Amino acid sequence: RGTSGGLDDSVRSSTSQVGGIIDGRNSESNRQRFQVNQQNLQRAWDVSQRLTADDWNDWLRRLSLELLRESPSAALRACATVAHAYPRLSRQLFQSAFVSCWTELDDSYRDSLVRTLET
Repeated sequence: RGTSGGLDDSVRSSTSQVGGIIDGRNSESNRQRFQVNQQNLQRAWDVSQRLTADDWNDWLRRLSLELLRESPSAALRACATVAHAYPRLSRQLFQSAFVSCWTELDDSYRDSLVRTLET
């Protein structure tokens, strides 16, 4: 199927991290919350120059991945690498990643996101 060893290693590593977090083997990761980089998210949700359906699909894919990368949840962050290779995963985790980031955004960033989505 043409997958490289690097991708396989990345998937195994991410799967191991997620498995440890989910089943409690890595209790430190369960408690660890990461800081959300609000500026990175704001760049990801920028909708300028989106004209075609393909542009919008690409925007949603990129936003989904950035939400996973910036999530304060260790479990969701661990899924970002795998989701990059498997877009279906980023779509399935979009709502969880969105909510996890939304709760960490300052009011000004929330307002900016709402204005962006309303346009």
